[in-house]
Parts: sequence; C-alpha cells; structure tokens
Amino acid sequence: VAFGQPVWSWWIGLVASCVGFTLFWKAFLDIPSAKKRFWTATAWFLGVQMIQLFWMLSHPFYYIYFVYAFLSIFVALQFAFVSNYINKENLFRWRGILGISGLWVLMEWSRHFILSGFTFSTIGLSLAGSIITLQMASLAGILGLSFWIFFTNLLGLRAWLDHFSKGSTALWASAILFPYVFGMAHLGYHQNYSDDRPAWKMLLVQTGFPVEENQPYDDLAHAVRMVLDEWKQIAQILKSHRNANVDLIAIPEGAVPFGAYRTIFPLEAVKKVMIETLGPQSLQALPELTAPFAKVYKTHEGETVFVNNAFWS
Repeated sequence: VAFGQPVWSWWIGLVASCVGFTLFWKAFLDIPSAKKRFWTATAWFLGVQMIQLFWMLSHPFYYIYFVYAFLSIFVALQFAFVSNYINKENLFRWRGILGISGLWVLMEWSRHFILSGFTFSTIGLSLAGSIITLQMASLAGILGLSFWIFFTNLLGLRAWLDHFSKGSTALWASAILFPYVFGMAHLGYHQNYSDDRPAWKMLLVQTGFPVEENQPYDDLAHAVRMVLDEWKQIAQILKSHRNANVDLIAIPEGAVPFGAYRTIFPLEAVKKVMIETLGPQSLQALPELTAPFAKVYKTHEGETVFVNNAFWS
C-alpha cells in the first residue's frame, strides 16, 4: 500500500487497490483487543503515510519535520478510526460495507479544510497509475476512486472470512474488474468520438528551483538578477525544442517570483539572455513594448524600458 502510487510503482498500486488493505485487515481482525487494534492500525498506516509523504522533507526549512509528523499521524488516526468499524457483522451487511467506505471518503474530504487544505496522499491514487483505471475518476473524482478501493478491499475481506465462497468471491472479482471494464469502454467511446482537428503539442517544463529562492529579499537588485538567471535556465531547458511546432508551454505555478505584471527587468538584460540561450533570431519573437508587458522609467542612464514575467512568457 505504501508504494502503491504512480510516483513509486503503477502496478503495485493496482495490486494495492484490490488486495493491499485486505491483507492488513485480515491480520487486524485477529487482534482480540479493540484498543490494540486501534493502535496497530494507527502504526501501520503511519508507516504508509511516512513513505507516501516523504517528498515533503525536500523542503529546506526544519519546521517541515513537524508538519510531516503531524500530517502523517493525523491521517493514520483517521484510518484507525474508520478501521475500528470493520467487524464480521458490518462486513456481511451492505450498509456496513458502503457505510465504512463512505466514512473513509469523509475523512479524506475533511482534510481539504485543515492547514489551508491538504489534498495529498489519497488512497484513490492507487488506481491512477493506469490510464484505463484512471477513467473512473470521470464519475466521482479522486474521492470516488478512494471509495471504490475501500469498497473493493472490504469485499475481499468478506470473501476471505466467507472462505472464498462463490458468491462472495464473484462480488469481489466484479469490484476488481469494474474499473478496467469501465475504463476500456470509456476510452473506446472517446477514441471513436473524435474529430479531424489536430492534437495540441505541448511542452511541460520542470524547473526544479529550490523553494527558498522565492523568499523575500532586502536587495531588489539581487532578486532581479536571481530571477533573470531562473528565466535563463528555463530558456536553456527549452533550447533543444526551439525549432519544434509547439502550441503551449507549461511551467510550474510560482516558478518565478514578482507576479506577472511587475516591470522590473531591464529590456537589454532580457535580450542578452535570449541571445545567449536561444540565439539572435529569438528576438524576433519578443512582444511589442506596450502595456501590460513593458514600461518606460527614467533612470540615471536616461529613459529605460523595463519588462515583466508576462513579457518573458
């Protein structure tokens, strides 16, 4: 379950989506004490979350360790709370299985309202590693995928406790197969329902700039030089594609500071970067020096044109 996300392994995710939780819950139900079951579930899902949220620790500031620990523990306690309702009585009642699955969705949904919203690490991501199973997100979003994974694993647990009787096993198998059947039908329908318009060609640029680069600076000149260097790195990333017929270039949100329209970059400095990275012919693509892209300021060197991030874009 811990490694069952697209970022780790798409195929482990597909295994986790149908049997990963079932394996834990089978051992979970063998623990006689309700208190021990609760803390066992907490410890197990805490380990899952510490792996799935490990990316947070790339943040350069030490406070992130406290945020990482808090979120991991909080989500683990949610899982233990929901798992507390898993018992033989609820597993053999439809309202029990549907209710437990729905309760987990409410737990994931509730995270959207803490710490300005925490939408990461939903278990629905286990079905997102395949373009086929991902199609189910069109029905109820990522929370719908989470519901289905919980629902499927509970059916697996019921089949196990029912000694894999034909009826219980058939229901479990149907729940496992449904995302694949729906996904293939959905893809087939949309592939046939296409027109003659050409597909868009896009470039996705991963800048990978450190978070701390965008912190406030006392020295504006230093900050401007830093952002000029960031745009130069973006241009260098795009250099190998400069002759491609591209419709759209996408860069991460907040890739550079100062917003879109703050005119702080001297035009000559921008031209220098463009020539150095993409060649003199790239100057032909620069926009007109009009609002909102450019503005003229009086400086000690006379009237000087300054441009902004929108101009760069």
